[in-house]
Amino acid sequence: MSLSISFSRLACTIACCALLIACDSGGSGGGSTNRGTNPPPPPPPPPDSGTWGTVSLVENQGNDASQPKVAVDANGNAIAVWKQMDGGRYNLWANRYEPDTGWGTPQLLENLDYGNVDQADIAIDANGNAMVAWWELGAASKANIMAAYYTAGVGWGAATLLEFDDRGDATTPKVAFDADGNALVVWFQYDGSHYYVWSNRFTPGTGWAGTEFIQTYTAQSGYYPELAMTADGNAVAFWQQLDPGLTSTMWSNRYTAGVGWGVAEQVSNTTGFAYTHDVATDAAGNAMAVWGVRESNLYSLWYSRYDTVAGWSTPELLENQDSQNAYVPHIEMDAAGNAMVVWLQGSGSNYSLWARRYAVGSGWGPAQLIENDDTGGVLRPQLAMDASGNVLVVWQQYDGSQYHIWSNRYVAGSGWRTAELLETGAGGAAAPQVAVASNGDGVAVWQQLEGSTNHIWSRRFE
Repeated sequence: MSLSISFSRLACTIACCALLIACDSGGSGGGSTNRGTNPPPPPPPPPDSGTWGTVSLVENQGNDASQPKVAVDANGNAIAVWKQMDGGRYNLWANRYEPDTGWGTPQLLENLDYGNVDQADIAIDANGNAMVAWWELGAASKANIMAAYYTAGVGWGAATLLEFDDRGDATTPKVAFDADGNALVVWFQYDGSHYYVWSNRFTPGTGWAGTEFIQTYTAQSGYYPELAMTADGNAVAFWQQLDPGLTSTMWSNRYTAGVGWGVAEQVSNTTGFAYTHDVATDAAGNAMAVWGVRESNLYSLWYSRYDTVAGWSTPELLENQDSQNAYVPHIEMDAAGNAMVVWLQGSGSNYSLWARRYAVGSGWGPAQLIENDDTGGVLRPQLAMDASGNVLVVWQQYDGSQYHIWSNRYVAGSGWRTAELLETGAGGAAAPQVAVASNGDGVAVWQQLEGSTNHIWSRRFE
């Protein structure tokens, strides 16, 4: 079975998610007619000393580069990874940023040359060790999960194959780190009849433990796991699960340091079709999950909170704009358990960007519109949160002729600033990503056209 055949089977199974893919990768259209009143404008910007620095090029190797990811350690050092065309296929590259010297020289992370790489994810610990995971078309014409470890002060190790099951494609890896440099990777993989969720664990000095099936319930296929991990090594995986009748629900499994994975459990209980999702955790291992539900042709967002004693709470609505569709939620939490969620909300013919904050002890605040440019729609929002609960958000937005990269910042105790344009390039910009250090210093990366070729660019916040 080829990669295209296996993925086409997946696409047919979860066809209801096609609109979400379009929202996150293409045009400027919205998800509904304007069925409610106009939203209030964003609040006045609060004072804050942080600013964005100058735009800098991460790579300039001549060939098309895309899908950047970035991670930042406690000292503000950053590592960016991306895929880049070379000899008719995409390879995986990386570059490292140091605050005093800037970006270094790009480095090739793999040279198997069987086929394209895709969907890389990266995590970094406080000491600057990093792990990147991706899928790569292998010798058996199946997508395999690969990983490479970066040791601070030493450099990158060799690319390693994380699974050896060639019955079907493995895809969409997610990686997370604890404070001791232990890493978890999760992904989903086809076995000839179902897609299932798997994991592998890395320990410094020992290496990879081997693949582990974490889905538990084998009568349904599992897709698109997300992963969050605490500094002391506890983790939570959260994914979409589909039965043969195309009923879609959200499931979770918890990894306990020193014990291992538990038993997967269903989190969502709505009657609609559950889809795109995210999860985050605080220092104590409490977690928050968010996801979308399609019910009666309306797309809404839900959440559930995981307590280390009580377990998952009963799901509740995250937003109540019942006349407008909501999509693509992303969530981050700080160590104390405060959380921020951003999402896209239909507004006439475009999508607008909204946010809502959860505060420990008082619960959810009001939903807020954090950009007010009605020229074109918003796509691909991403956010990162520092140790004090401050948040950086980046997204791409259409200006009537092309996409640009924008940002906004939430200051704990003050509120949202005014949305800010991050680049003014002549070519269209897309696929923004952002990461922050514990002190709030951050790095944003994106791809941008120059002629017919995309390059990877960045900007530092401090």
